[in-house]
Amino acid sequence: MALVNEFRAGDLREALLRISGVLQDHADALDSLDGPDTGSAGSAIATTMSAALEGTEAAGDLVSLTSLLERNARGAPTAKEAWIVGELFGAFAEVSSGADVINAEKFALILELTAEKVQGGAVEPGGLRAVVTASSVGALRAVDQGLSLAETVISAADEGLDELESGVGVNPRLANDGVVDAAGAAFLLFLDSMAAVVTGDPLPQAPVAAEAEPGSSGCWYSITCEVKPASAGPGSAKQTNEQSSWIESCSWLESTWNEMGRLTRFDMNDGRCFVGLETSDPGRALETLCSIGLPSELKIGLVGAGSTGEVDGSPSAAHTSSN
Repeated sequence: MALVNEFRAGDLREALLRISGVLQDHADALDSLDGPDTGSAGSAIATTMSAALEGTEAAGDLVSLTSLLERNARGAPTAKEAWIVGELFGAFAEVSSGADVINAEKFALILELTAEKVQGGAVEPGGLRAVVTASSVGALRAVDQGLSLAETVISAADEGLDELESGVGVNPRLANDGVVDAAGAAFLLFLDSMAAVVTGDPLPQAPVAAEAEPGSSGCWYSITCEVKPASAGPGSAKQTNEQSSWIESCSWLESTWNEMGRLTRFDMNDGRCFVGLETSDPGRALETLCSIGLPSELKIGLVGAGSTGEVDGSPSAAHTSSN
């Protein structure tokens, strides 16, 4: 299928209808990232996206379509971070004023304007505002390089994914639960789905929950990373002690993780330890991991969600890389 290089009104509406369906399909997986006590960002964003598209079949041009999308989104009851839909479509409307098509440059400007609109609140690592900002940086860089609409959307999604995943390692709210930010994952899913539309690739598939084991919560997560020993100064007594006990610490981690779920990887090479685990208790798994060293290249996703997990958190709910 040929790449989509620009959107006219009808094309954009069709793309958004497909993306809305993907968000609805992933709503439960996204909600699971929030936890039972903190709300349901996935469902809220999916519902607002669907409401924004109501009655848009009569919009015959880009200006009227994007204006209606913004009006519907801002008029819909919103919960959690569903306000992002109104800000996103507000940016669509502003950039589309007087235009007939949305191309790579305009799409990058839409993300840049959206990022500007969402900076009124606190920006936490890996959170929605940070993911939106990172995505806009990726899109603008692609446009500066003269890349196509497809490459621009993919660049935005890749930068957003990097930011989404980074939050697990540095944001206490996310690290405690061992998950990525639900609203950030939903925004990334929007970009992933848009990338699929413009490249002709399959849309992200709804995650399939793994079969629960007796006594488990029913929701399983995949954790992969490299873990390194915390370093002391070269030649120090502490460093010498860490080196001598590193293998023992890794062996303890292997044994402990085995008790928490299904160990999918455990490799040691030149002092580096690569580990993988599927578990229903990612928070406790991360606690044990951080107790022996420093994780890097940390990825957490719903088992069965594919590369989208991390929710490709996922997910990624939801990232399908198109590199």
